[in-house]
Amino acid sequence: MILWAEGTGGHSAFIPHGQNAISTLLKLLLDHDLLENASDWELFSFAATVSGSPHGEALRIDCEDELSGQMKCGCGVLKLHSGRLQMGFSARCPLSQKESDILARIQDCCVQNGFHVEQGRILEANYFPKESPVVRTLSQTFQRVTGLDWAPQIFEAGTHARKLPNAVAFGPGGLMGTCTPDCTFLPKGHGGAHQPDEAQSIDALCMALKVYILGTLALDGKPLGREDIE
Repeated sequence: MILWAEGTGGHSAFIPHGQNAISTLLKLLLDHDLLENASDWELFSFAATVSGSPHGEALRIDCEDELSGQMKCGCGVLKLHSGRLQMGFSARCPLSQKESDILARIQDCCVQNGFHVEQGRILEANYFPKESPVVRTLSQTFQRVTGLDWAPQIFEAGTHARKLPNAVAFGPGGLMGTCTPDCTFLPKGHGGAHQPDEAQSIDALCMALKVYILGTLALDGKPLGREDIE
C-alpha cells in the first residue's frame, strides 16, 4: 500500500503560510491506525506533533521578541534510515535568543521522546540597526525611487550578505506582490520563493537597478566599515 499526502510548498522563513505534507501524512497514519508496530505509536505521534508546530511549540522553543517577531520552525525531511525515523528541521530564531539555549531545549525535548539530536548548521544573524547611517541612506534612496514609504525590514530568509563582514541585504525581493505604478507583477499567490512557478518581475528588477545606481552614488565617499553600519 502506498499513501500520498499533498501540502503547500513554502519557504521556512514564511511559516505558517504553507501546509506541511509530512504532518498531514503522519496524522493520516495515526488516525487510521496504519502503523505495523504498536510500539512505534509514541514516536510517530511525537513526529506528527512537532512537524505540525510552525513556531516550535512541540519542541518547546516557541518564543518571540519585538524586533524580529515569532520563532519559525519547519520540518522539511522525514525518512526511514536503517530502521530509524529521521527528521530534519529549519528554524529561524528571534534575535534576542541564544542558539545554545534553543539547542538545549530541543535536545531535552527530543531525548524525552525517544529521539537523538544531530546538530546541523548554525548561522549567526546578520543584523544592523535601521538607524545606522548606511542603512538609512539606502532606505531613503529606495523610498525616493519607488515611492513606497517602507522602513527597513527584518528578513528571515538567508541572504548572501552574511558571507561578507559588513554587508546588508538590499534587493527587490520584497517588491513581489506589491503593485506600484511602475511595476507589473504576477497575480497574488503566484511566483513566490520556492514555489513551482517561482519568478521575479522584470519591471521590479529594472527599478532595483535604478535604486542600486543611486544608492551607490549616495554612499560614494562615505565610510563603510562595520562600525559605520552598526
